[in-house]
Amino acid sequence: MRKIYIILPFILGILSACSNSVPDVPDVADPHNIVMDGKKMIQKDFLEKYCIEKPTHPTCLKVKHAMSQDATKGEVPRF
Repeated sequence: MRKIYIILPFILGILSACSNSVPDVPDVADPHNIVMDGKKMIQKDFLEKYCIEKPTHPTCLKVKHAMSQDATKGEVPRF
């Protein structure tokens, strides 16, 4: 029984270190034009990098909404 008490904090320490592998979702000033570290990033790449584990994060929702709005922009065809 004493071995369990000794091993348990070790296991919990290892598991808590693994939880930090998911990057936090950074705030985005303009979800239509995402700039991270001085480089422009497309919305799809942002969602794949930061929003896989946190799809309901407010920033992820803003970027998804902006992405759907940008998909409908374009010229209207004239016949």
